[in-house]
Amino acid sequence: RPRNAQSLPQKPRNAQSLPQRPQNAQNLPQRPQNIVRLPRRPRNAQSLPRRAQNILSLPQRPRNAQSLPQRPQNTQNLPQRPRNIVNLPRRPRNIVSLPGRLRNAQSLPWRPRNILNLPQRPRNAQSLPRKPRNAQSLSRRPLNTQSLPRGPRNAQSLPQRPWNAQSLPCGSQNAQSLSQRPWNAQSLPQGSRSILSLPRKLRNAQSLPRRPQNTQSLQQKPQNILSLSQRPQNAQNLPRRPQNILSLPQKPRNAQSLPRRPQNTQSLPRRPQNAQNLPQRPQNAQSLPQRPQNTQNLQRRPQNAQNLPQGPQNILSLPQRPQNAQSLP
Repeated sequence: RPRNAQSLPQKPRNAQSLPQRPQNAQNLPQRPQNIVRLPRRPRNAQSLPRRAQNILSLPQRPRNAQSLPQRPQNTQNLPQRPRNIVNLPRRPRNIVSLPGRLRNAQSLPWRPRNILNLPQRPRNAQSLPRKPRNAQSLSRRPLNTQSLPRGPRNAQSLPQRPWNAQSLPCGSQNAQSLSQRPWNAQSLPQGSRSILSLPRKLRNAQSLPRRPQNTQSLQQKPQNILSLSQRPQNAQNLPRRPQNILSLPQKPRNAQSLPRRPQNTQSLPRRPQNAQNLPQRPQNAQSLPQRPQNTQNLQRRPQNAQNLPQGPQNILSLPQRPQNAQSLP
């Protein structure tokens, strides 16, 4: 036992190495804290991203690592993506799987974008050097906007809107001539305050060297609108069509066909002429007085014919024999 007790101070020597281990172990619980915070603090994941990811998914990654040589075999159809992935085949997959790690991808922002949009972004990347060329042309446009005091010269050529003429030459005098729009009159002498009073017209006032020229064309556009009023004159040929369309339930075409129908029904009034032949039946009933001689027994029928007024009309059509009809009962 004391010999073992002599061996025990050797164990605290190992125990002296053990506080080095819990010092390392203190670093180790910081690692699982970092492992817990890996989706939250991806900078630590940038410090040890592969280790932490392997710590999180050691039972999964060897299987995936076994499947990964199969996947690039499958991704031989898509070799451009691992080329753009550039030595990080696992990180962008985790970045895609964890959108919080897209902030990790902020260290390499183009790579996950190329990972997400490989067929689009290189084309756009090819067009992006053209876009700064267009941006250079856009930088030429404010140079042209610096050369756009030609616009108020054109505005001077248009006295219809002298508030554009107020913009450069003698705005105050024109402002005195135009007190109706003092904010336009205040465009140069005290334009900042009055334009600040109208924040929408700030932007318009900034765009006025272009827009009054465009609004000059807008003055032409109501002229074009007047020409559109000429177009509804042309469209009056068209509203004849909608008038016909509106009058289609009014049966204009049918009304065009209806004169054909009364033309056809001109033969149809022959039918009321035939209906006029129906009063020819009382003419035949006038031939019936030969019958009332026989129809002295048929006075029961004019009793039924009392329900029908045509019967006594036929009886009135025979005034010669009411006396006989009175003698008959």
